[in-house]
Amino acid sequence: MSTGETWSYDVAGEIPGVTEVQGGSYLVMETGYGYMTDFHYSGKVLTTVISTPRPGVAVADAGQKAVSTLRGLPEVEDLPGVTVESMDPDHVILHLDSGIQLTPGDQLTLIPSQQDATVSRWDRFIGVRDGKVEAVWDIQARGCHN
Repeated sequence: MSTGETWSYDVAGEIPGVTEVQGGSYLVMETGYGYMTDFHYSGKVLTTVISTPRPGVAVADAGQKAVSTLRGLPEVEDLPGVTVESMDPDHVILHLDSGIQLTPGDQLTLIPSQQDATVSRWDRFIGVRDGKVEAVWDIQARGCHN
């Protein structure tokens, strides 16, 4: 018997008769699974600040076309005091806590709230380790909805 879902990977295999566990999101993770400390976020979207229209606000170039919002807004990785306020198709609006400044050209990473719909927006995964591209993998079934 086969079972799925990332959130049950650790108990599903203990159920008599289960011979396969098909957790999927664990591979890239998403914000809803942040409580699962056995895995780390690896599916991220790099975005670049393009505007700082007023204090406390920055606009970056990754919107809903780049990151799914099906389960909520993405989170900003490793930048305390910077949160996603809203998104439109082409841009993300960032809220900056008092004292936080970003400038055009600054890059940051977004952690999607839902990976399935985020992955389907891209043609390939770019594998990065220690700031260097290590691998590029095509997403073979991208856009295959027929």
